[in-house]
Amino acid sequence: MEKVKRQTGPRRGPGNMAPAEKSKRGVISMIGEVLGYDKKLKIPVLIALILAVCGAVLTIIGPSFLEKITDIISDGLLGEIDLAAIGKYGAILLCIYIGSALLTYIEHFILATVTLNLSRKLRQDICVKINNVPMKCFGRNSYGDILSRITNDVQTLQSAISNSLPSIITALAQFCGCLVMMFVTEWRMALAAIAVTILGFVIMALIMSHSQKYFTARQDSLGELNGYIEEMYSGHDVV
Repeated sequence: MEKVKRQTGPRRGPGNMAPAEKSKRGVISMIGEVLGYDKKLKIPVLIALILAVCGAVLTIIGPSFLEKITDIISDGLLGEIDLAAIGKYGAILLCIYIGSALLTYIEHFILATVTLNLSRKLRQDICVKINNVPMKCFGRNSYGDILSRITNDVQTLQSAISNSLPSIITALAQFCGCLVMMFVTEWRMALAAIAVTILGFVIMALIMSHSQKYFTARQDSLGELNGYIEEMYSGHDVV
């Protein structure tokens, strides 16, 4: 009997894989587009970012009180140490770090809740969209690309908002605050630290310019692998 092979989708090889679209938009514009996708996200995200800045400022203020405690101890080595002043500054320092930790916890909780709701809404909208697109769309795109957009891309966006965004805001606030404190303390050491930081950013930019293509190739390979796996289980020989 003649075997008829049923093919449920395009079988694409590495040379026939559709090239990934490279976005030319910046990070800020993409974040603005995500926030515009669901207007309910703007206020919680703004509150979380304010909490991140406040927590970073408290973390920067803490070492100044630690410096005062150290000065009191060093001044009292040859005489009497003012334990009352040390206890006072120690209590203030404890409150600062507890407040910073509490603000950071609330910030991460808000962003985690927001991103989970966003990813759920995105997957629901993608499901509705897939059920309404014409069948020829599935013939032009591999199964791996479609699955990657539903699972990996949404997960990447969720991780970027919940982890990367607050980390970037906190790092910027700490950098600006530490920069001010460094110039107040010793401007020559501040200039040396800035020069080393700029050099590190230049090296990081050079590395990222060469490594970005490998991240893009990894996403393409992941979509291709998903497509092969899906076709292996969906396409069978029918007698």
